[in-house]
Order: sequence, then structure tokens, then C-alpha cells
Amino acid sequence: MAVNKQYQSKIESVILGVLAEEWASNGHKLTNRLIDNTDIVFESKKIGASIKVLMFQYGVAMNKGVKASKIPYNPRKRGQGKGGTSLYIQGLMDYVARRMGKSKGSKENKSIAFAIAASHKKKGMPLRTRGQGTGWLDDSADKLTKDISDLTLEFLSKELRVIINVI
Repeated sequence: MAVNKQYQSKIESVILGVLAEEWASNGHKLTNRLIDNTDIVFESKKIGASIKVLMFQYGVAMNKGVKASKIPYNPRKRGQGKGGTSLYIQGLMDYVARRMGKSKGSKENKSIAFAIAASHKKKGMPLRTRGQGTGWLDDSADKLTKDISDLTLEFLSKELRVIINVI
């Protein structure tokens, strides 16, 4: 079953809109990188179609949370390097620069990044849920079920009218 391009476009717009709204309502307003880089893929099947939402892994991590034991930071390894070289610490340093305006690579920036890493290692991520996740994707899915059903019924209704008028 081929998926109508106009219908696809509407569905994609609804999905991205709901995701953006939920992401922002959970306090993620610094950049729109996650939503801007999310792809919606439609796959036609023999009977019906499927919709896949492809996004950076951290979107799923924020939904489900990351247990403290899974945080890639070991405070006991101090002194074994210059500090701040792991991708995790680099990401935190970037976050501190954007959120707090502390120049990336400065002593203050590194200090704050390592403090956040230590908190993550103790409590999990995100901190406010103690590693349990925000459920933002689950909430989005709940909202999208109704929205997509409504659009599908509207589309099918129009398609049936066209078929009836042709016959």
C-alpha cells in the first residue's frame, strides 16, 4: 500500500510538532538539535504502512533515564589525564558553555562539568528524575496515537469519497 505524499507530510508535521512540544515542556530549550535532526520514515507494507522516528540516542536516554552505574565517569581516575577528554565530559562542557555562558575549556567550565558528572554518577540522569527518565517520548506517543488516528480517518474518508465519486 503506497502512502499518499500529502498525508505523509501532514503526519510528519504532526509528529515533529508533538515531539518538539514535549521536549520543550521537559525543559529542553537550549538548542533544537534533537528535533531538527529527527527523521520520520514511512514504510509501505503489503497491508498498511509503518512510521519510524529516527533520532539521536540521547532523546531515548532522557525518556528512559540513565542509571548512575551507567554514567561513563569515574571520579576515582583523577590524575590519570588532563581531564575533560571523554566525549561525555566534552558534551557537559559544551552544555555549561551554552547554558551558563562559561567559556568552553576554561577552568570554571571544566569544574562545573565535572561537578555535573559527579552528580550524574551519584543520582543518574536526568538529575531531577534520579535516572528514571522524563517519559517525554511515552507522553508524545500517547498524544500522537489520537492525532494520527484522526488524520488517518480524515484521509481515508476523503479517499473513499473520491472512489465513490469515480464509480
